[in-house]
Amino acid sequence: MTVHDYGAYICWVKAIELLAANGEMHDSRNGQMKEIRGFQLVNLNPRDSLATRGGKVSIRYATTELLWYLSRRDDVEPLVKVAPQYANFANDGVAKGAYGKRWASNATIDQLALAMRLLDEKQNTRQAIVTMWQADDLIESVKGEWRDIPCTISLQFLVRNGDLDLIATMRSNDAWLGLPYDMFCFCEIQVLMAAALNLGVGKYVHQAGSLHVYEKDFAKTMSAARSPFYGHVRNIAHTVPRRETAAKLVEGADLLVNDAKAAMALMAVDDLWLRDILAGAIGMKCENDFIRDDFRRAIRHKEYNDANS
Repeated sequence: MTVHDYGAYICWVKAIELLAANGEMHDSRNGQMKEIRGFQLVNLNPRDSLATRGGKVSIRYATTELLWYLSRRDDVEPLVKVAPQYANFANDGVAKGAYGKRWASNATIDQLALAMRLLDEKQNTRQAIVTMWQADDLIESVKGEWRDIPCTISLQFLVRNGDLDLIATMRSNDAWLGLPYDMFCFCEIQVLMAAALNLGVGKYVHQAGSLHVYEKDFAKTMSAARSPFYGHVRNIAHTVPRRETAAKLVEGADLLVNDAKAAMALMAVDDLWLRDILAGAIGMKCENDFIRDDFRRAIRHKEYNDANS
């Protein structure tokens, strides 16, 4: 089952509508869920990457998670500061399924950096694949000791007609808690990779073996999908990272900081994309003129919902 449109929010709404209309109820370890199997979403404008869920998305968490992936770290401290509940997915302060760490799990291999090199040398390749899932994950799933097993299997980058497409494949995806953040991070990684390679941004394809919403989240998910801002978010074009900034981040750079002062120092760089992301990660408000339109839109959603709750 497939949905497609221009922009993350519209795609997310269509995914929820499809799930509501065609999903089946099944048991899971977290209770009853409504599920679609073999789901595909196509965002034709990946620069519009933030599905705001009617204002109920955490911009700070989304941007922090993106920076966390790019840092190649697996300690959950940066995420716990923004979302304390993330501690529940860690073993002794470490996320065993941390995507960025898995990209660079070998001291001599960084998958994301190598994918960039491969695409630069062979633009017609179909081998630029970055994997998160490992064979050992099956063993750990049986043992049941790890609190974090990767939901994403792989990212595949394809250059076609001068544009960079990205296909993200997931074994499991929570449409309420996961899909908006996964789409944001992966679309922004696509934007980074395209900038580093001096390519246009093509389409983003998001595949999930199981797309689901847990029964306890179903009412708020449907409410968010009926946001009055549904029809006002198409074709949002955002800033594009500079090529040198993008290349450094794709190769791995830790820009996670502990305080606003340090983040402001980093934001002195003349790259509006990076300033946007850093501003989101430290929770800066929409008065700052470099906060992107989708951040402003998310705050308007929150203000609307607060006023009408």
